[in-house]
Amino acid sequence: MGRHIDGFLGSGSVRSRIYKAWRLALEDDGPELLEVEGFAGIMTTGRWIMALLQAVISVILLFWNPTRPMGAYIAMALLIIYNVVVLGILWRPETRRLPIRWTLMLDIAFLTNVCYWTEGTNSAFLGLFYLVVFVAALFYNFRGGLVVGAVAATVTFSFGLNANETHHWNIVKDTAPYFVIVGCFTGFLVGQTKVWFQAFRLGMERTRQADRQASLVQQESAVRERELTLARDVQRASLPLTTPRIPGLELTVRSEQAAEVGGDFHVFVTDAEAAVAGICIGDVSGKGMAAALIATSVANVFPYLNPLSSPLSALQRLHGDLIQRLADGSFVSLFFTIIDGTDGRVRYWNAGHPPMLHWHAETGECDVLTYGDSAPLGMLTAWTTQMRRVQLQRGDILVVCSDGITESVESLDEAKILPLTVGIVQRVAPDGADAVADALVAASREHVRSSTDDLTVIVARYRGV
Repeated sequence: MGRHIDGFLGSGSVRSRIYKAWRLALEDDGPELLEVEGFAGIMTTGRWIMALLQAVISVILLFWNPTRPMGAYIAMALLIIYNVVVLGILWRPETRRLPIRWTLMLDIAFLTNVCYWTEGTNSAFLGLFYLVVFVAALFYNFRGGLVVGAVAATVTFSFGLNANETHHWNIVKDTAPYFVIVGCFTGFLVGQTKVWFQAFRLGMERTRQADRQASLVQQESAVRERELTLARDVQRASLPLTTPRIPGLELTVRSEQAAEVGGDFHVFVTDAEAAVAGICIGDVSGKGMAAALIATSVANVFPYLNPLSSPLSALQRLHGDLIQRLADGSFVSLFFTIIDGTDGRVRYWNAGHPPMLHWHAETGECDVLTYGDSAPLGMLTAWTTQMRRVQLQRGDILVVCSDGITESVESLDEAKILPLTVGIVQRVAPDGADAVADALVAASREHVRSSTDDLTVIVARYRGV
């Protein structure tokens, strides 16, 4: 029997060329080794089916024609032993590794040998070539089905050449083409199924990734919302709860928090007995939790720097602290004024903040007390500022705003926003401090650019004592 196997495979050099061609035909598709649990199950099931079919066919042939040559029984026994060995390899859970190319080659070799010994084209084992073709198509798609189907058809054709009876050629004619047809059709169908399944799996994976991304975005949004809520609470806690009462002065505050937390703050430092009010308003660059925390700390610390008696020293100490704490590029614009309610004297310091407005009750004119000549706090290492003075008459009004007021008008250039603000103050100032504050907030909301900045207006009207 060994000579028949060698006769089928040929000499060593021929076997080498055959295997190279075989590997080249099947190297681009399918797995080299059977390592996946699902494929191992498929192969195990297929092997059990093939082994059972071979056993049944062998038993039937034994009783059907007990006078067969000994080579037929040896070929059937070797085929069954081969399948048992393959099943043993697949059955071991720790080593589910099986070279598919070698398996297909050995399947064809053993089946060819057993068909040769059991009447060739008339052999009951000939139909098992369909299982081999199906396995090749399963793992190697169209190319595998075509190659193995062609090999099975060639083997069948070679049996027909050695046949002496005419009806054997009818069997070859009715069988050999179908090996190729079944292999090609099955391989094409399996290949398309793999493509569809891969697309489906890719779609499912993308859906899962999108769901995970949406979940992460939702979680991040929830965390950010909690941070914003906390920042709003912190920022709200830093604002003065009441407007101080100072003899000779009428103070009015309007403050509206934006949807996005920012760094606006204002604080009063007063001495009621001396009828002196210090008004500090500022803005930390940037938005979010960090800006709100800096604004809160500045508002809480500034009154304890003794700004009424030593204003310049207080501002310099605050600047020195901010230089150390602020990130690069961050700064704090700040305006601080001290108003004496007894005689109307006003001193003020401006560190990069929008200017204060002075409305004269006697003439109805409104002056813009220009920006200070100093940079914002925390921006430059060397920092200083100059004190400015102004004298109030009875009924005069001072207006200090956050940049949410002076930069909120969308339809106008920045150069035209300040004249618009001055015009509003001139128009409503005769009606009092409350009217000025309400009009400025209303105008800002009417022409608002965005809701990302707080609106704060502090109005001081000098009544005298």
